[in-house]
Amino acid sequence: MPGGLLTKRGLVLFKIETQTGVDPVPTAAQDAILVGNPNWTADPQIIERDFVTTDLSNFEHRVGRVVSGFSFEVELRGNGKQHSGLVADASAFAKLIRACGYALGANNGAAAQATSDVIPVRGNTGPAITWTKSGNTTITSPVLYTLEVVTGGASGTAQVICRNNNPEAGGATSAARAITTGQAQQLGDSGISITPTFSGNLVVGDKFQVQVFPRGVIAKPVSEGHSTGTIYMWKDGNLHKGHAGMGSFTIEAQAGDIAKATFNFTTTYVKPIAQAMPANPVYEDLIAPQVELSLLTWGGNRDMIAESWSFDAGNDIQARMDVNAAQGYLGSRIAGREPKGGFTPEVQLESDEPFWADFAEAKSKTFTVRVGTEAGNQIAIFGPRAQTSEQSYTDRNGILAYDKSILFKRGLTGDDETIFCFC
Repeated sequence: MPGGLLTKRGLVLFKIETQTGVDPVPTAAQDAILVGNPNWTADPQIIERDFVTTDLSNFEHRVGRVVSGFSFEVELRGNGKQHSGLVADASAFAKLIRACGYALGANNGAAAQATSDVIPVRGNTGPAITWTKSGNTTITSPVLYTLEVVTGGASGTAQVICRNNNPEAGGATSAARAITTGQAQQLGDSGISITPTFSGNLVVGDKFQVQVFPRGVIAKPVSEGHSTGTIYMWKDGNLHKGHAGMGSFTIEAQAGDIAKATFNFTTTYVKPIAQAMPANPVYEDLIAPQVELSLLTWGGNRDMIAESWSFDAGNDIQARMDVNAAQGYLGSRIAGREPKGGFTPEVQLESDEPFWADFAEAKSKTFTVRVGTEAGNQIAIFGPRAQTSEQSYTDRNGILAYDKSILFKRGLTGDDETIFCFC
């Protein structure tokens, strides 16, 4: 009798489908994903056959549609190539989130790709400003820039300061300078300029924020045209396949540890078979970076001490039932999303950072964070408008801290509430 199958022996392959539900045949040389805690489940529809007879015995049931589930953990890492700015060089993590409602785009360093929208901070009272962007990014790590009006007045009279959240990019606040409609404002040493167009008088205290990313691959959520994936998962010598896969994911990041994402995919059911694992799978070989120097900011405030942060894509995966499909099941669809997250900052004086006032007033804030510090091995997340949904005091070894939950909301155009940059 052969020995029992082993928990530690397994393999996961993942590949985006060109046509939904059609196997793109992932290979160990191109599509292997280094995962932890891989699991496969089957969710059968049990159809009971309930009849009245002369006895109380039940009739055999039958199984209707069967849906498969795949779950696994991956480390947040780059692949060393993504800094090229080519979608073809996207990391495994970037490819996985394509099947979680995100679309990938190139960030070749040009302003149109390398910058977020310019976000007016909620509470501004001055005139609306439209912005155009120009230049090419020269930075190697993400930077959030905040322009603040420090002298009110009309074009040419009003003055602004520009500060950033990244010590690696100088982390400095510029001297006050005039802001004139139609004239470019340099964003530090990023190589990017933004040009305002406005009329009327600007108001002291009004703020505008824009995130600048290094060259890399940008991922944004989309509301249509979602990608699907095929998954092969070996549990030792048993092979499980799933097609038309769509899913969601969460991220947990603890200071000093390695950030990990947990993926959960729903796929069509394929009967498992006994099959030997392919030899010599090729994985991304960069060491996952430690959670450090994360540039975590809330509303541009970088003077916070947080033990951890988290993210949840919050996708609502719904089955598509179809009488014309095998088993009556056509696949799944992302019917909605509610991205959320949290972080655990030490408590500051309310006069320094009004966490409670902002919560009570439903004030939105920009949220930024990254994993990794080296080009080709960084993942940055930007939320242009996030709101607190829950907040409570907690004790951290005698230090007062917040357990803070946040919701990511649409920025200026929609499909922009969370932006990932693999850089």
